[in-house]
Amino acid sequence: MEQVPLKPRPLITKRGIIAFVSISLAAAWILLSMSSSPETWQNLHHIKVVPLLLLVAAVIAMWWLDLLRLRILTWGANSDFSTWFGFQLVWVNLLVCAVTPFESGGGPAQIMMMTKKGIPVGKGMAITSIRSTITLILLSCTTLLVLNFWPQMMPHWPLRRLFLGISFPILLSILILAGGLFFPERLKSWGKKVTSFLQRYRFIKPAWTERWKEFLFNIVDDLSDTCRGYIREGKRHLIGATLITILFLCAHFSIAPLIFWSLGAHISFLRTILIQVVLTLMIYFIPTPGSSGAAEGGFFLLFSPLIPGPILGISVLLWRFFTVYLGVLLGAFSITHITPFWTKLTAPEKIVSGRS
Repeated sequence: MEQVPLKPRPLITKRGIIAFVSISLAAAWILLSMSSSPETWQNLHHIKVVPLLLLVAAVIAMWWLDLLRLRILTWGANSDFSTWFGFQLVWVNLLVCAVTPFESGGGPAQIMMMTKKGIPVGKGMAITSIRSTITLILLSCTTLLVLNFWPQMMPHWPLRRLFLGISFPILLSILILAGGLFFPERLKSWGKKVTSFLQRYRFIKPAWTERWKEFLFNIVDDLSDTCRGYIREGKRHLIGATLITILFLCAHFSIAPLIFWSLGAHISFLRTILIQVVLTLMIYFIPTPGSSGAAEGGFFLLFSPLIPGPILGISVLLWRFFTVYLGVLLGAFSITHITPFWTKLTAPEKIVSGRS
């Protein structure tokens, strides 16, 4: 039978970019119109230098730790890439996450970029999946602790119900990873049934079925081999990646309290971090480009009882700028100037993976 080449689907689309920019600008306008006042600009004129410098250091540390945990897992798969390439992986991941539904959509971009360094798709999927799973487990466990032992820290939201709502996609991601590790043949059988179902109801063309099965089986084999390699010989890489992920999250969550400090707001550093842990897990599966709108609104709601109104809106925008927008800009610059051959970044249909 003649093989029909799979039509690639661009990861970075004009529609996604327009949606991300539009929602972000709308959220910024709403927040500033609700909270800005002459006192807001007065606080900006008197911004403190020391926490601002620490803020810049925290952003750089966040990027470096993000690439380091990915690189440690890559070492466990008997592969490697340079530090500079790792920064590009981090920035492009932020860019693709920002312009695709859900904040967890940058994995395919990282997988494709790693194939340029000779890392097979299955290995790349295992590396990014394990990275994301470590992050989700840490966030989930911490969120459960916060909701059970410090419920007073979470104003406004019925967080227990919301947490139960997002538990399903988290559990599904972990089950797929566990299936690839312990039951690869069953996972292949399940994938074969899904492919046949899609063909029967004409979601995919019959000529593509065998190609998809072969592609799926190769990924499952690489995923299983890589995960088993981590269990047998790469325990230190898993432990190292877990420790680095904890440091990465600490750097990420320190950005908001440093912004509050620089603007003269007084709030417990620990409380700020714990609120962000819950918020990050909640927005992880929000189906808007880069969780735009939901992230700004959630941050505003959770911190509104704790931060003075005149500086809350600008604090939200600064938080999004340093955690997301700056990385998005660097990611766009990276794929258009530093690595022009990635400008038309594409991936096969329906391949998904996660971000932390």
